[in-house]
Amino acid sequence: MVREATRGRQYQVVIADPPSFSRPSSKESWSLDEALGDLLDAIEKVLAPGGELFLCSHAYELGAEVMANLVYDRLGSAISLTSCRSLLLAEEASPRVLPSGFLVIARRQQEVVAVQSK
Repeated sequence: MVREATRGRQYQVVIADPPSFSRPSSKESWSLDEALGDLLDAIEKVLAPGGELFLCSHAYELGAEVMANLVYDRLGSAISLTSCRSLLLAEEASPRVLPSGFLVIARRQQEVVAVQSK
């Protein structure tokens, strides 16, 4: 995502499904709660006006509402949240559901171009 932002590319749809935790090498680790700010900053740069963001994760410690608030805080008033929900898995033999993550869908507003009158 950062590379695409550096290249100045923009997309109408951004689908982000980052891992909750990773260990890229034996000496370093990566966790979503620590890297989320940088990820959302990069998403802001690549999400085109009018574009949609689909952000999901299976990090149970982050709830859908918390993630939606973070998206709004980082992307600002140019974003409108269209959906914020928990992802659930239904058990086959009972009415119980198991939480498995969350999904946030947001749309970036179109840029308004001011027209000067003569």
